[in-house]
Amino acid sequence: MKKITLLIIITLILNSCGSSKQVILTKDELDVKLKNTLKYKRLTGFSVSAFTKDSILYQKAFGFEDITTKKPYTINTKQHIASISKTAIAVALFKAQELGLLSIDDPINKHLPFKVINPHFKDESITIRQLATHTSSIKYSEKMTDSLGLINPNTELKDVVKGYLTKEGKWYNDNNFHKNKPGEIGDYSNVGASLVAYIIEYKSGLSFSKFTEKYIFKPLGFKDTSFQQNTSISYYKYLSQGNFEKVTMEGNATGLYPAGGLSTNLKELTKFCQMVMNNGSLNNISILKTESTQEMLKAFKLRKSLDDEIYKQAIFWSTMKSPLGIPREMIGHNGGDYGIFTMMFFDQKSGIGYILLSNTGMTEDNVVSMHNIYKNLWKYSLKK
Repeated sequence: MKKITLLIIITLILNSCGSSKQVILTKDELDVKLKNTLKYKRLTGFSVSAFTKDSILYQKAFGFEDITTKKPYTINTKQHIASISKTAIAVALFKAQELGLLSIDDPINKHLPFKVINPHFKDESITIRQLATHTSSIKYSEKMTDSLGLINPNTELKDVVKGYLTKEGKWYNDNNFHKNKPGEIGDYSNVGASLVAYIIEYKSGLSFSKFTEKYIFKPLGFKDTSFQQNTSISYYKYLSQGNFEKVTMEGNATGLYPAGGLSTNLKELTKFCQMVMNNGSLNNISILKTESTQEMLKAFKLRKSLDDEIYKQAIFWSTMKSPLGIPREMIGHNGGDYGIFTMMFFDQKSGIGYILLSNTGMTEDNVVSMHNIYKNLWKYSLKK
Protein backbone atom coordinates (compact mmCIF):
# COMPACT_ATOMS: atom_id res chain seq x y z
CA MET A 1 0.00 0.00 0.00
CA LYS A 2 2.93 2.29 -0.55
CA LYS A 3 2.14 5.65 -2.07
CA ILE A 4 4.14 5.87 -5.28
CA THR A 5 6.34 8.88 -6.08
CA LEU A 6 6.63 9.07 -9.86
CA LEU A 7 10.11 10.55 -9.88
CA ILE A 8 9.06 13.94 -11.16
CA ILE A 9 12.58 15.08 -12.07
CA ILE A 10 13.15 12.09 -14.36
CA THR A 11 9.78 12.65 -16.01
CA LEU A 12 10.55 16.33 -16.64
CA ILE A 13 13.88 15.41 -18.20
CA LEU A 14 12.22 12.86 -20.48
CA ASN A 15 9.54 15.35 -21.50
CA SER A 16 12.11 18.01 -22.33
CA CYS A 17 13.91 15.59 -24.65
CA GLY A 18 10.82 14.84 -26.72
CA SER A 19 9.79 16.38 -30.02
CA SER A 20 7.18 19.12 -29.99
CA LYS A 21 5.35 17.17 -32.71
CA GLN A 22 3.77 14.01 -31.34
CA VAL A 23 4.18 10.79 -33.33
CA ILE A 24 1.00 8.75 -33.74
CA LEU A 25 1.61 5.01 -33.51
CA THR A 26 -0.21 2.29 -35.40
CA LYS A 27 -1.36 -0.84 -33.58
CA ASP A 28 1.51 -2.87 -35.03
CA GLU A 29 4.03 -0.22 -34.01
CA LEU A 30 2.62 -0.13 -30.49
CA ASP A 31 2.80 -3.94 -30.29
CA VAL A 32 6.48 -3.84 -31.22
CA LYS A 33 7.36 -1.01 -28.82
CA LEU A 34 5.63 -2.65 -25.85
CA LYS A 35 7.14 -6.05 -26.61
CA ASN A 36 10.58 -4.48 -26.96
CA THR A 37 10.23 -3.04 -23.46
CA LEU A 38 10.91 -6.53 -22.10
CA LYS A 39 14.28 -6.71 -23.90
CA TYR A 40 15.75 -4.44 -21.25
CA LYS A 41 14.80 -7.04 -18.59
CA ARG A 42 13.57 -4.46 -16.10
CA LEU A 43 9.99 -5.74 -15.89
CA THR A 44 8.59 -9.23 -15.52
CA GLY A 45 5.01 -8.83 -16.69
CA PHE A 46 2.51 -6.08 -17.48
CA SER A 47 -0.76 -5.32 -19.20
CA VAL A 48 -2.17 -2.15 -20.73
CA SER A 49 -5.52 -0.83 -21.83
CA ALA A 50 -6.66 2.26 -23.77
CA PHE A 51 -10.40 2.82 -23.93
CA THR A 52 -13.36 5.16 -24.14
CA LYS A 53 -16.44 4.89 -21.95
CA ASP A 54 -17.97 2.32 -24.31
CA SER A 55 -15.16 0.82 -26.42
CA ILE A 56 -11.72 -0.79 -26.12
CA LEU A 57 -9.06 0.87 -28.28
CA TYR A 58 -6.21 -1.41 -27.25
CA GLN A 59 -5.82 -4.13 -24.62
CA LYS A 60 -2.88 -6.50 -24.36
CA ALA A 61 -0.45 -8.16 -21.94
CA PHE A 62 3.26 -8.93 -22.13
CA GLY A 63 5.85 -10.90 -20.20
CA PHE A 64 5.35 -13.36 -17.38
CA GLU A 65 3.09 -13.80 -14.40
CA ASP A 66 5.81 -16.08 -13.01
CA ILE A 67 9.34 -15.89 -14.42
CA THR A 68 10.33 -19.29 -12.98
CA THR A 69 7.54 -21.28 -14.61
CA LYS A 70 7.30 -18.90 -17.60
CA LYS A 71 3.57 -18.59 -17.07
CA PRO A 72 2.44 -15.72 -19.31
CA TYR A 73 0.99 -12.51 -17.93
CA THR A 74 -2.41 -12.03 -19.63
CA ILE A 75 -5.27 -9.52 -19.61
CA ASN A 76 -7.02 -11.97 -17.26
CA THR A 77 -4.12 -12.17 -14.79
CA LYS A 78 -5.41 -11.18 -11.37
CA GLN A 79 -3.14 -9.03 -9.24
CA HIS A 80 -3.25 -6.47 -6.46
CA ILE A 81 -3.59 -2.88 -7.68
CA ALA A 82 -2.42 -1.09 -4.50
CA SER A 83 -3.74 2.45 -4.04
CA ILE A 84 -6.01 2.42 -7.09
CA SER A 85 -8.17 0.56 -4.54
CA LYS A 86 -9.13 3.97 -3.13
CA THR A 87 -11.25 4.67 -6.21
CA ALA A 88 -13.43 1.75 -5.10
CA ILE A 89 -13.76 3.39 -1.68
CA ALA A 90 -14.94 6.54 -3.48
CA VAL A 91 -17.64 4.65 -5.39
CA ALA A 92 -18.70 2.81 -2.22
CA LEU A 93 -18.91 6.11 -0.33
CA PHE A 94 -21.36 7.61 -2.80
CA LYS A 95 -23.34 4.39 -2.93
CA ALA A 96 -23.64 4.58 0.87
CA GLN A 97 -24.83 8.17 0.54
CA GLU A 98 -27.43 7.15 -2.06
CA LEU A 99 -28.64 4.42 0.31
CA GLY A 100 -29.22 7.07 2.99
CA LEU A 101 -26.57 5.70 5.34
CA LEU A 102 -24.61 8.94 5.57
CA SER A 103 -23.87 12.28 3.97
CA ILE A 104 -20.39 13.00 2.71
CA ASP A 105 -20.27 16.30 4.60
CA ASP A 106 -21.24 14.76 7.94
CA PRO A 107 -18.81 14.89 10.86
CA ILE A 108 -17.22 11.47 11.14
CA ASN A 109 -18.12 11.12 14.83
CA LYS A 110 -21.79 11.07 13.82
CA HIS A 111 -21.11 7.66 12.24
CA LEU A 112 -18.55 6.03 14.53
CA PRO A 113 -18.88 3.98 17.75
CA PHE A 114 -15.80 5.80 19.07
CA LYS A 115 -14.54 9.39 18.90
CA VAL A 116 -11.80 10.58 16.55
CA ILE A 117 -10.54 14.07 17.39
CA ASN A 118 -7.42 15.96 16.40
CA PRO A 119 -5.89 16.60 19.87
CA HIS A 120 -4.46 19.91 18.67
CA PHE A 121 -7.95 21.18 17.73
CA LYS A 122 -10.38 19.48 20.08
CA ASP A 123 -13.32 21.67 19.07
CA GLU A 124 -12.90 21.08 15.32
CA SER A 125 -14.89 18.31 13.64
CA ILE A 126 -13.38 16.11 10.95
CA THR A 127 -15.80 15.40 8.09
CA ILE A 128 -16.09 12.40 5.79
CA ARG A 129 -15.29 14.66 2.83
CA GLN A 130 -12.04 15.71 4.49
CA LEU A 131 -11.05 12.07 4.91
CA ALA A 132 -11.87 11.42 1.25
CA THR A 133 -9.86 14.41 0.02
CA HIS A 134 -6.87 13.69 2.30
CA THR A 135 -7.40 16.95 4.21
CA SER A 136 -8.54 15.45 7.52
CA SER A 137 -5.32 16.39 9.40
CA ILE A 138 -4.61 12.66 9.97
CA LYS A 139 -0.96 12.15 9.12
CA TYR A 140 0.20 9.73 6.47
CA SER A 141 2.68 7.23 7.89
CA GLU A 142 3.92 4.60 5.47
CA LYS A 143 6.26 3.25 8.15
CA MET A 144 3.30 2.74 10.46
CA THR A 145 1.15 0.97 7.86
CA ASP A 146 4.03 -1.30 6.85
CA SER A 147 4.79 -2.26 10.45
CA LEU A 148 1.14 -2.93 11.22
CA GLY A 149 0.92 -5.23 8.23
CA LEU A 150 3.94 -7.22 9.30
CA ILE A 151 3.35 -7.37 13.04
CA ASN A 152 -0.45 -7.61 13.10
CA PRO A 153 -1.45 -9.40 9.87
CA ASN A 154 -4.89 -10.47 11.13
CA THR A 155 -5.97 -7.20 12.75
CA GLU A 156 -9.52 -6.13 11.90
CA LEU A 157 -10.22 -2.84 10.15
CA LYS A 158 -12.02 -1.43 13.20
CA ASP A 159 -9.15 -2.33 15.53
CA VAL A 160 -6.54 -0.67 13.32
CA VAL A 161 -8.30 2.67 12.88
CA LYS A 162 -9.42 2.73 16.51
CA GLY A 163 -5.97 1.73 17.72
CA TYR A 164 -4.32 4.51 15.72
CA LEU A 165 -6.83 7.34 16.11
CA THR A 166 -8.31 7.15 19.63
CA LYS A 167 -6.72 8.02 22.96
CA GLU A 168 -7.06 4.49 24.28
CA GLY A 169 -5.54 2.96 21.14
CA LYS A 170 -2.27 1.03 21.40
CA TRP A 171 -0.72 2.88 18.42
CA TYR A 172 -2.12 6.28 19.37
CA ASN A 173 0.07 9.35 19.58
CA ASP A 174 -0.76 13.04 19.35
CA ASN A 175 1.73 13.14 16.49
CA ASN A 176 -0.62 10.97 14.43
CA PHE A 177 -2.35 14.28 13.67
CA HIS A 178 -1.08 17.47 12.04
CA LYS A 179 -0.90 20.71 13.96
CA ASN A 180 -3.17 22.13 11.28
CA LYS A 181 -6.94 22.32 11.47
CA PRO A 182 -8.93 19.73 9.54
CA GLY A 183 -9.33 21.04 6.01
CA GLU A 184 -6.19 23.20 6.02
CA ILE A 185 -3.57 20.88 4.57
CA GLY A 186 -3.48 17.97 2.14
CA ASP A 187 -1.61 14.87 3.29
CA TYR A 188 -2.25 11.52 1.62
CA SER A 189 -3.39 9.05 4.27
CA ASN A 190 -4.05 5.32 4.08
CA VAL A 191 -5.43 5.52 7.61
CA GLY A 192 -7.92 8.22 6.65
CA ALA A 193 -9.02 6.24 3.59
CA SER A 194 -9.51 3.11 5.66
CA LEU A 195 -11.54 5.08 8.20
CA VAL A 196 -13.98 5.99 5.40
CA ALA A 197 -14.27 2.28 4.59
CA TYR A 198 -14.90 1.49 8.24
CA ILE A 199 -17.66 4.12 8.45
CA ILE A 200 -19.35 2.43 5.48
CA GLU A 201 -18.87 -0.93 7.19
CA TYR A 202 -20.30 0.28 10.48
CA LYS A 203 -23.31 2.04 8.96
CA SER A 204 -24.22 -0.76 6.54
CA GLY A 205 -23.69 -3.71 8.86
CA LEU A 206 -21.61 -5.37 6.14
CA SER A 207 -17.85 -5.77 6.01
CA PHE A 208 -16.37 -3.33 3.52
CA SER A 209 -15.39 -6.28 1.34
CA LYS A 210 -19.00 -7.55 1.32
CA PHE A 211 -20.41 -4.06 0.73
CA THR A 212 -18.30 -3.53 -2.41
CA GLU A 213 -19.11 -7.02 -3.63
CA LYS A 214 -22.86 -6.48 -3.19
CA TYR A 215 -23.18 -2.96 -4.57
CA ILE A 216 -20.32 -2.67 -7.10
CA PHE A 217 -18.53 -5.80 -8.27
CA LYS A 218 -21.36 -8.35 -8.40
CA PRO A 219 -23.80 -6.04 -10.26
CA LEU A 220 -21.06 -5.42 -12.84
CA GLY A 221 -20.62 -9.18 -13.27
CA PHE A 222 -17.03 -9.20 -12.05
CA LYS A 223 -15.54 -12.60 -11.18
CA ASP A 224 -11.96 -11.58 -10.39
CA THR A 225 -12.35 -8.32 -8.47
CA SER A 226 -12.46 -8.38 -4.69
CA PHE A 227 -10.73 -7.42 -1.46
CA GLN A 228 -10.12 -11.10 -0.69
CA GLN A 229 -6.49 -12.20 -0.57
CA ASN A 230 -6.79 -14.93 -3.19
CA THR A 231 -4.33 -14.11 -5.94
CA SER A 232 -1.48 -16.52 -6.68
CA ILE A 233 0.51 -14.21 -8.95
CA SER A 234 4.21 -13.71 -8.24
CA TYR A 235 5.48 -10.18 -7.52
CA TYR A 236 8.97 -8.90 -8.15
CA LYS A 237 11.39 -6.15 -7.25
CA TYR A 238 13.85 -5.20 -9.98
CA LEU A 239 17.41 -5.32 -8.68
CA SER A 240 19.69 -4.69 -11.68
CA GLN A 241 20.77 -6.08 -15.07
CA GLY A 242 17.91 -8.51 -15.50
CA ASN A 243 17.89 -9.72 -11.89
CA PHE A 244 14.65 -9.80 -9.89
CA GLU A 245 13.77 -10.58 -6.30
CA LYS A 246 10.45 -12.30 -5.62
CA VAL A 247 8.54 -10.49 -2.89
CA THR A 248 5.41 -11.16 -0.85
CA MET A 249 2.54 -8.81 -0.15
CA GLU A 250 2.45 -8.86 3.65
CA GLY A 251 1.32 -5.24 3.80
CA ASN A 252 -2.01 -6.09 2.21
CA ALA A 253 -2.87 -8.46 5.07
CA THR A 254 -3.26 -5.58 7.50
CA GLY A 255 -6.62 -4.25 8.63
CA LEU A 256 -6.00 -1.26 6.34
CA TYR A 257 -6.83 -3.45 3.33
CA PRO A 258 -9.40 -1.05 1.80
CA ALA A 259 -6.64 1.50 1.09
CA GLY A 260 -4.61 -0.82 -1.13
CA GLY A 261 -5.76 -4.43 -1.06
CA LEU A 262 -8.08 -4.70 -4.07
CA SER A 263 -7.29 -7.50 -6.52
CA THR A 264 -8.52 -7.49 -10.11
CA ASN A 265 -7.46 -8.02 -13.71
CA LEU A 266 -7.03 -5.64 -16.61
CA LYS A 267 -10.36 -6.46 -18.25
CA GLU A 268 -12.43 -5.84 -15.14
CA LEU A 269 -10.52 -2.76 -14.01
CA THR A 270 -11.07 -1.28 -17.47
CA LYS A 271 -14.82 -1.88 -17.12
CA PHE A 272 -14.79 -0.29 -13.66
CA CYS A 273 -13.16 2.85 -15.06
CA GLN A 274 -15.56 2.87 -18.03
CA MET A 275 -18.46 2.78 -15.57
CA VAL A 276 -17.11 5.89 -13.85
CA MET A 277 -16.44 7.63 -17.18
CA ASN A 278 -20.04 6.85 -18.19
CA ASN A 279 -21.50 8.67 -15.17
CA GLY A 280 -21.89 5.57 -13.01
CA SER A 281 -23.37 3.09 -15.51
CA LEU A 282 -22.03 0.26 -17.65
CA ASN A 283 -24.05 -1.75 -20.17
CA ASN A 284 -27.31 -0.36 -18.75
CA ILE A 285 -26.29 -1.38 -15.22
CA SER A 286 -26.37 1.61 -12.88
CA ILE A 287 -23.92 1.60 -9.97
CA LEU A 288 -24.14 5.30 -9.12
CA LYS A 289 -26.41 8.15 -10.11
CA THR A 290 -25.01 10.71 -12.54
CA GLU A 291 -24.95 13.44 -9.91
CA SER A 292 -23.03 11.19 -7.50
CA THR A 293 -20.40 10.36 -10.10
CA GLN A 294 -19.97 13.97 -11.10
CA GLU A 295 -19.56 15.06 -7.49
CA MET A 296 -17.05 12.26 -6.92
CA LEU A 297 -14.89 13.55 -9.79
CA LYS A 298 -15.21 17.26 -9.00
CA ALA A 299 -11.59 18.22 -8.38
CA PHE A 300 -10.40 21.31 -6.52
CA LYS A 301 -7.01 22.81 -5.88
CA LEU A 302 -5.76 22.29 -2.35
CA ARG A 303 -4.67 25.39 -0.46
CA LYS A 304 -1.58 23.56 0.73
CA SER A 305 -0.44 20.02 0.02
CA LEU A 306 2.47 17.83 1.04
CA ASP A 307 2.18 15.98 -2.30
CA ASP A 308 3.70 17.79 -5.28
CA GLU A 309 2.31 15.28 -7.79
CA ILE A 310 -1.35 16.07 -7.17
CA TYR A 311 -2.58 19.13 -9.05
CA LYS A 312 -6.20 18.91 -7.92
CA GLN A 313 -7.99 16.58 -5.52
CA ALA A 314 -11.43 15.00 -5.95
CA ILE A 315 -13.03 12.30 -3.76
CA PHE A 316 -10.07 9.91 -3.64
CA TRP A 317 -9.59 10.50 -7.39
CA SER A 318 -6.68 12.87 -8.09
CA THR A 319 -5.84 15.12 -11.03
CA MET A 320 -2.27 15.16 -12.29
CA LYS A 321 -0.92 17.50 -14.96
CA SER A 322 1.31 14.89 -16.60
CA PRO A 323 0.83 11.31 -15.34
CA LEU A 324 3.95 9.34 -16.28
CA GLY A 325 4.89 11.98 -18.79
CA ILE A 326 1.67 12.13 -20.84
CA PRO A 327 1.27 15.87 -21.54
CA ARG A 328 -2.38 15.99 -20.56
CA GLU A 329 -4.21 16.82 -17.35
CA MET A 330 -5.88 13.56 -16.28
CA ILE A 331 -7.86 12.25 -13.33
CA GLY A 332 -7.39 8.84 -11.74
CA HIS A 333 -5.00 7.14 -9.34
CA ASN A 334 -1.67 5.35 -9.25
CA GLY A 335 -0.53 2.59 -6.96
CA GLY A 336 2.61 0.89 -5.81
CA ASP A 337 4.00 -1.63 -3.39
CA TYR A 338 7.15 -3.74 -3.14
CA GLY A 339 6.29 -5.74 -6.27
CA ILE A 340 3.53 -3.68 -7.86
CA PHE A 341 3.13 -0.67 -10.08
CA THR A 342 -0.25 0.47 -11.38
CA MET A 343 -1.73 3.48 -13.20
CA MET A 344 -5.37 4.26 -14.01
CA PHE A 345 -6.13 7.70 -15.44
CA PHE A 346 -8.50 9.16 -17.99
CA ASP A 347 -8.55 12.39 -19.98
CA GLN A 348 -11.87 14.09 -19.35
CA LYS A 349 -11.49 16.21 -22.51
CA SER A 350 -10.74 13.45 -25.02
CA GLY A 351 -12.75 10.81 -23.16
CA ILE A 352 -9.92 8.26 -23.32
CA GLY A 353 -8.62 6.23 -20.38
CA TYR A 354 -5.30 4.46 -19.84
CA ILE A 355 -4.40 1.60 -17.51
CA LEU A 356 -1.03 0.00 -16.80
CA LEU A 357 -0.71 -2.95 -14.42
CA SER A 358 2.63 -4.56 -13.63
CA ASN A 359 3.77 -7.25 -11.21
CA THR A 360 7.12 -5.45 -10.90
CA GLY A 361 7.58 -2.55 -8.52
CA MET A 362 8.85 0.79 -9.79
CA THR A 363 12.47 1.66 -9.03
CA GLU A 364 14.85 4.39 -10.19
CA ASP A 365 16.24 1.84 -12.65
CA ASN A 366 13.01 0.89 -14.40
CA VAL A 367 10.99 4.13 -14.24
CA VAL A 368 11.94 4.88 -17.86
CA SER A 369 10.40 1.58 -18.97
CA MET A 370 7.15 2.36 -17.13
CA HIS A 371 7.18 5.87 -18.60
CA ASN A 372 7.64 4.61 -22.17
CA ILE A 373 4.87 2.02 -21.88
CA TYR A 374 2.31 4.59 -20.76
CA LYS A 375 3.38 7.28 -23.20
CA ASN A 376 3.41 4.91 -26.18
CA LEU A 377 -0.10 3.80 -25.25
CA TRP A 378 -1.14 7.45 -25.34
CA LYS A 379 0.59 8.01 -28.72
CA TYR A 380 -1.45 5.18 -30.20
CA SER A 381 -4.69 6.72 -28.95
CA LEU A 382 -4.00 10.10 -30.57
CA LYS A 383 -5.55 8.95 -33.84
CA LYS A 384 -8.84 8.17 -32.14
